[in-house]
Amino acid sequence: MTVTPPSPVRYVATSFLRALSFPVWYGVQTISKRLFQRTSTLKIVMSAQNIQTWQPSSSHWLSLQSVVHNPQVSTVWLVLKTIPQGWNTIWAFRQLLRQLKSAGKTIVVLIECSDARALWMTACADKIWIQYGVELFWSGIGGRHNFYGALLEKYGVQADIEAAGAFKSFGESFTRTEPSRANRQQLESLYQSLYQELIENLQSDSGLLKEQLEPLLHQTPIASERLLALGLIEGEGDIHSVEERLQAYTHQEGRGCSFSTFHRWRKRLAWWHWGRIGRQIAMVHLEGSISDFGEDQEGIIADVVVSQLEALCEQDEIVAVVLNINSPGGSAIASDRIARAILRLRKQKKVIAYMGGVAASGGYYISAVTDWIWASPQTITGSIGVVGGKMVLGKAMREQGVQAHTIVAGGEADFLDWWSPFSDGQRERFRQFLDRTYRRFKRVVSEGRRLPMEAVEDVAQGRVWTGTQAVECGLVDHLGTLEQCLVDLSARLHTSVDRLNIVHIRHEVTGWKKWRKKLLGVVTSSPLSHNLEQSLLSGLPLLLRSIAQHPQEPLLLLPIEVEMTTQKD
Repeated sequence: MTVTPPSPVRYVATSFLRALSFPVWYGVQTISKRLFQRTSTLKIVMSAQNIQTWQPSSSHWLSLQSVVHNPQVSTVWLVLKTIPQGWNTIWAFRQLLRQLKSAGKTIVVLIECSDARALWMTACADKIWIQYGVELFWSGIGGRHNFYGALLEKYGVQADIEAAGAFKSFGESFTRTEPSRANRQQLESLYQSLYQELIENLQSDSGLLKEQLEPLLHQTPIASERLLALGLIEGEGDIHSVEERLQAYTHQEGRGCSFSTFHRWRKRLAWWHWGRIGRQIAMVHLEGSISDFGEDQEGIIADVVVSQLEALCEQDEIVAVVLNINSPGGSAIASDRIARAILRLRKQKKVIAYMGGVAASGGYYISAVTDWIWASPQTITGSIGVVGGKMVLGKAMREQGVQAHTIVAGGEADFLDWWSPFSDGQRERFRQFLDRTYRRFKRVVSEGRRLPMEAVEDVAQGRVWTGTQAVECGLVDHLGTLEQCLVDLSARLHTSVDRLNIVHIRHEVTGWKKWRKKLLGVVTSSPLSHNLEQSLLSGLPLLLRSIAQHPQEPLLLLPIEVEMTTQKD
């Protein structure tokens, strides 16, 4: 890839503008330095009110990351009233704390919540206290999987769903009363991989043996006395007592600087970097389910994303694009449109995928065509398979006295009709339709990952993998945080990460469309009857909602419900 260097005119213009703004920047920097002359302790409080701001690449996250290179801050005091959302985000925050500690910072933690994952996230800290009376609850790694087959049958409702791939088990929830052997196998493997990663993290951070940690996690609630006996915490306390101990521990006086104050001054300093000459990259945030149309809807809308990627093709100053993906998939057609736009973009720029908490099925489809893929060990990915079908309500309607008479000239009016299930011929043709989509999915993975079709089939069939397993399978290239992904990218661009100018691109519902959705529950500007339909469907699981809205489309959807997080700042 050939990169055109900035023109001499741009060098002169940016240097002149930066020189003009230098007095303002110097004044702000001087004030911020004096702020830390009184204390070098940074106090961070994570609460329900601000936890949404703690997502990788958010401005709050970047502010804390900047402390790594800030010699004025020597101590980070973390008060956990709650913890970040999503296993991937918790792991990434743990990595950030480890990075701070490696830079010589002292980390002190007060845990006020009862979620045992707080201990996993902060086990590397120098000092940990737990709020008086708080005991940690650990429910293990897994989930309750509900099966509605018997319930739907009771009311005369049939989920007529077909899948391509032995592990593509999303439809099982609505057709069976228990998981199939293949589904149980993949879920047990998935959860065991996540659990093993957590145990290894705790071993690394605490220095304890697996034999000491596992009995602790198998007996919840976990009293502070047991944690103290193992040396995992310093003891019990509250925000006032810990503050006094912190002052004695660090030989400092005063309450320290709040993170909100530090963040505010850092943002004032950051604006001066706008005129810096460096490599400019775009980070496209793709979050939510994937659909084809509807610009006023949330999620990954193919129309919007394709337009964004095509616009990036024309911007010569953008030398690389990072796709920050957090999606369980969705429409196969929409996923393919986005993938083709990525392939066109790759002819001109490097395109990298970073997988967040989940990038499976359609989310993996669009990742597979990038130059390389990063993920975290907790990322849920894979699910290379296809599902589709329709909900059949005819029996239920007849039991309520409703009679239907279909009159049609030519064609098969009942093929996608919700009144009756597929006939044998229709079912066979529908399966062939899904199989064709499945083969195309595997071909995309084969070409994108440079794997033979036989190897793709071995890891496909709709099976779900963790990030750690996906690296072993060849579906992912590297494990790490988003920051590590950017460091790797900067090295490939022959520059340093602090010379990267990142342009964030998000699709958000704004203006009247945003308030219309909040106040009226309206998603689109379609007629009233359609709005009512949307309102009724909004509470259904993603698969049923997708099938009800687009029964004619093959779906690339993750077969299990996964906790999703939305980045706000």
